[in-house]
Amino acid sequence: MPASELLVLQCFCGWEESVVLHIGRCMRPDLGIKAAFITLLVKATVWIEADISPNLKKWLFDIPGVVHRNQQVLLHTISPKDSRRALASSITNPYMPGCWVMVRHGHSRGNIGIVSKMYPWGCNVLIMPRLYLPHDTDRWRIAVGSQPEPSLFDPAALEQTGHHAVKEGGLSHHFQGSMYDHDLLVRRIYFSQLNIANEIPQKLADLFAQSGHPLVHRNIGNLPRVSEWCFEVGEAITDISRCVSGTINGVGEHGLEKEFEIGTYIEITGEEHATRWSGWIHGIDDGLLHLISCSGPENEQIEIHGVHPNCVSTIAPPHIASIQQDNHSQHQGNTMSIVPWKGVMVQVVKPGHCWHGKTGYVVDVNIAMDQWRKKEILQILVQLSHYDPNTPFVSLWFGYHDIIDEESWLPLNEACPLVKDTDFFRHMIPVTNVLGKRGRRLPPEPVAPPRSVTPQPDPMEQCLSPAWNPLAPDPPPIQHWCLDH
Repeated sequence: MPASELLVLQCFCGWEESVVLHIGRCMRPDLGIKAAFITLLVKATVWIEADISPNLKKWLFDIPGVVHRNQQVLLHTISPKDSRRALASSITNPYMPGCWVMVRHGHSRGNIGIVSKMYPWGCNVLIMPRLYLPHDTDRWRIAVGSQPEPSLFDPAALEQTGHHAVKEGGLSHHFQGSMYDHDLLVRRIYFSQLNIANEIPQKLADLFAQSGHPLVHRNIGNLPRVSEWCFEVGEAITDISRCVSGTINGVGEHGLEKEFEIGTYIEITGEEHATRWSGWIHGIDDGLLHLISCSGPENEQIEIHGVHPNCVSTIAPPHIASIQQDNHSQHQGNTMSIVPWKGVMVQVVKPGHCWHGKTGYVVDVNIAMDQWRKKEILQILVQLSHYDPNTPFVSLWFGYHDIIDEESWLPLNEACPLVKDTDFFRHMIPVTNVLGKRGRRLPPEPVAPPRSVTPQPDPMEQCLSPAWNPLAPDPPPIQHWCLDH
């Protein structure tokens, strides 16, 4: 008996299971249908093993969910080679309920969510809503690709705008044609539009945890790597699944948590270099580090942050100098040998800096870590000698090459060589030889004359006009014919 052909029937997406069930219940023996099935990862198709005939096409035409075109069903045969490949396919579905995925195509592209329900062609994914409020009038922002920040669905906040979400069940709502379960948006997405999520932002992971969805809580331990986490070789860690401590030999994230001691100075790594937040650890509670830092011109403001241990890294603490000033903030030469060049008048030569050309006094010297070049550099704290009523006698750290001696216009170590007691900084001083290069001198900053100042008269200047001389004789009387009468 010759083998039947393998046919492919086109149907509407989401109706695959209904079409297969209808064929299994209602098929007649004279149609010659031997099997009907669905293949994974292929949407909107049903595979039928049968001999193609007009009666078969007519019978399939009346099945709900089958696609029609020109009063005909879309049914075609495939080659024997493709038939054997389809029947012998060993493709497995990589997705299952509780799996964290990322949408790579479609309307929800770029969103990260968790699979809640499976279909032969796709699955339901719970993602974080990006809701456009109904009262927003700037609809042009949607056209240019601007998206709201992800946040949990809030029916109470929606009611304040004059709109209401329809409540369906305990914690499910229906609004603008979308379903929200535990304040998470439910989306039906094809397998071809998904990828396994490799990482997730810390803010998004916190929002999923706040939703209270049972599926999220059961699979919170299977979260992808948090993008703000960082692990470096040599750091002390604890394997929380086995309660084993050790040192990192190779970088990994799953099931690992960094160890820190109270008083360690650390930096949050999930921000840009220019805005990274740093501070000291003053407490550890519920797996979070409590950080404290000072800010402001005089360190008068205290800021406190809570962060996961894997989101920070250890850095060198800054040097906080205790500077005492008298009433006039006059710097005198200091004989203390611990701080080199203290009290030396310097000039700022850093190109493009707002202090370029201004003078000040050396207050402190420190070795700090250059965050861009990742190496230690010598920094010098300079207090500006120019008085500003808004920020009087402000201080700022400069690199060694950014300042010169104000009197000789030479680098500090050439103008004032280090003595034996300050050899601690000698290895950090760049080698320069300005004196050997034809006695190079840097031109001073041109000083502009003060504006809106009335020039004072010179007391030695002789006035040429007798009208302003009190010792001059009276002028002769005026001769006029009118005065003769």
